[in-house]
Amino acid sequence: MVKAPLLRRLLAWVVDAVIMAIIITIILLCTSLGAILNLVKEGTSLTLTLYSLIELVQVGLVIEILFILYYISIPVRNHGQTFGKKMLKIRIVNDNGEDVNFSTLFMRQAIAEQLLGALTFGMTYIVNALLALFRKDKKSVSDVFANTKVVFIEEE
Repeated sequence: MVKAPLLRRLLAWVVDAVIMAIIITIILLCTSLGAILNLVKEGTSLTLTLYSLIELVQVGLVIEILFILYYISIPVRNHGQTFGKKMLKIRIVNDNGEDVNFSTLFMRQAIAEQLLGALTFGMTYIVNALLALFRKDKKSVSDVFANTKVVFIEEE
């Protein structure tokens, strides 16, 4: 299997990020618009209350569920491909070349990318790119952590 070039991985990431940004923007606009209309109807000022904090947490949970669905469930069902990876003809596979499963992608995406990304204030993404650029096997932190690799899908 041919390793996916870093540029293809980056472009796939951009496509996926744009898709997620659109979805998240729609969710935030809908929830914000609903909250503002509710406050205008009640004649109250736009202040951050405990109720609005609870709504923010709920929206955050919805967004995390969307991340799990998009970056884990979709690739499990589509042979390791998100929409961005499919467009750029790359996919995530186990180190042995087999399709990835839910637990592998959970380790890769939720733990190695999302959790480590949050704990390191996004530095994981920079390290991921640098490792994929300079390592001979082109593996990122997420790949090493979950024993996966991103490969180019050759035309048959």
